[in-house]
Amino acid sequence: MRILLVKTGEKKKGNRRLVVAFLALMCKTHCKRLTLIFFSLLIQRTKMLSDLLISVSKAERQEARLKVRQDSLRLGNVGVIRAGTIISETWEDGQTLKDINSHLRHLLEMKEAVERQRKLLKKRPSGSGRNTRLA
Repeated sequence: MRILLVKTGEKKKGNRRLVVAFLALMCKTHCKRLTLIFFSLLIQRTKMLSDLLISVSKAERQEARLKVRQDSLRLGNVGVIRAGTIISETWEDGQTLKDINSHLRHLLEMKEAVERQRKLLKKRPSGSGRNTRLA
């Protein structure tokens, strides 16, 4: 774009008006152009932010699904059983609950064995009068 240089000492009013009109037209054109550029950049920035937010949201949802899947394997989940027209839900234990239940069974077996030993020791008569007390 060419820039017109106007001498400050010019006497003709017509030339001055022409230069002022030209400069006003140039300012208007540049202003419109800058406004268009600004709004196009604003739209691009908004779209980019929107795309980033959507991708972050998708990644978070996928991570949450994976965590739920891992927790359901570990803790258990609700299973649906269908028998004819009747649908019922049942809880299916996960690996952690199975481990806890087996440990609990083992502890109960140990408790029963200890109690049996205690009862046997109570029933067994003491030695041949060595440790008997006189009342």
